[in-house]
Amino acid sequence: MQTDAVLGRCALYLTNIKTYSFRNLHDGEIDFHQGINLIQGENGQGKSNLIEAIHVLSASKTFRPCKQSDLAEWEKDQFSVFGTVSSEIEAAQEFSQTQIGVSYERGTKKVFINGEPTKKVGDYVRRCPAVTFAPKDVDLIYGSPSVRRAFFDRYISIISPMALVSLTSYQKVIRAKNALLKERVPNMDQLLTLNEMLAQHAAVITQERGSLIEKLQPLIEHHYEQFAREDGTVRLSLVDSFLARSEEATTPQAYLPILEECLSTEIERRTTLLGPHLDDIHFELNGRSARQFASQGQARSLVLALLVSILHVIEERISVAPLLLLDDFSSELDEGRMRRFFELLRQNKYQVFITGTDLSGHDLTQSDTTLFHVQKGVIERAN
Repeated sequence: MQTDAVLGRCALYLTNIKTYSFRNLHDGEIDFHQGINLIQGENGQGKSNLIEAIHVLSASKTFRPCKQSDLAEWEKDQFSVFGTVSSEIEAAQEFSQTQIGVSYERGTKKVFINGEPTKKVGDYVRRCPAVTFAPKDVDLIYGSPSVRRAFFDRYISIISPMALVSLTSYQKVIRAKNALLKERVPNMDQLLTLNEMLAQHAAVITQERGSLIEKLQPLIEHHYEQFAREDGTVRLSLVDSFLARSEEATTPQAYLPILEECLSTEIERRTTLLGPHLDDIHFELNGRSARQFASQGQARSLVLALLVSILHVIEERISVAPLLLLDDFSSELDEGRMRRFFELLRQNKYQVFITGTDLSGHDLTQSDTTLFHVQKGVIERAN
C-alpha cells in the first residue's frame, strides 16, 4: 500500500471482517459501510466483541486487559480474524485492497499480509490503524499513570516502528533487571549492561511520547474548544522520571549516568526506580489538574478531543486516515456533544464503528450511516 505524503491523503476503510472462534461471535463474514457503522444490541450479545475483533485485526492484539487465549471461543484454543482493507490515494486516484489477518493456535500468534505470514509487526499495524475508545478510557483523566502510558504507547507504536521495537524490548530489559535486582548479590556487570540497553530504549520511548504530545497540543486545544469553549485552555505535558533529576536532553548518553547514580539505591530497594515505565502524562484544564478538578462532563470532552486529535496526528504522520472504534461511546456523551462529534467525523470522512444498546436517536437517513443488530453473537445489517 503506497502512502507517500506527496501524493496526499490515503482514504482507508475496512471492507469486511471474517471471524472464526472469536469470543461469542458466530463464524462468518460481515461487510461494512465505509462511513459510520452503528452496532446495536442488548448487553452481553457481542457488540463489544465485534469492536475487539476489529481492534485485534488492526493492532494484532486486544485493547482489553486479558490473555490472547481468552479471545478464543469457550473451550477452544484457537481463533482467527481476517479482513479486507481498501485504500485510495485521493490525489492520485489510486485504489488498492490488502488482505490482513491474525490467527492464534495453541499459544502461537501469527499475523498475515495478503495471505503470507510476516514477522514485521511494525509494518502490519500501519496497514489498518485504528483509534479505539472503551468506557474505561475515561480513566485517562481520573485513573492511574499506567492507563495513560498504555493509551499513548498504543499510538506511538503506530506512528513509529522504532517506538514499537523499543517498547517491546524495554519491557524485556525491565523484567530482566528487576529479576537481577532481587538476587541476594546482583551481578554488577550484568546490571551495567542492562542499564545501557535500558537507556537506549528509554530515550526512544520518551522522545516519541514527547513528540506525540507536542503534535497533539494545538489539536486537542482546538477540538476541546469546539465542545466546551467556556471551560478554558487544555494543556498536555509529559512527566519524565529522568528529567525530574536532570534537564539534559532525552538521549541515551544523558540517561546512562543518571541510571548509574541511582544503581546503589535500586540494589537496596531491589527494583528499578527510573524509566518510562514510571512516567505520566498530565492533563490540565484552565491551569488546574484535570485529574483532581475536572467534572465528568469535562473529562468526557477531554477524551473526545484527544481521540479526534490522535486521528489527525496519525493521518499526518503516516498519510493514512485511521479507523475510529467507539465501544458504548454514546453513553458517555450528551446529545449536543454527540451531534457535534458526528458532524466533525463526517467532515473528515473517517470510517467509524460505534456500539450502543439504543442508537435509534442518531440520524440513520444519512447515506454514510449503516445500522447493524447483534443478538447472541449473530450480526445482521438492519438498513
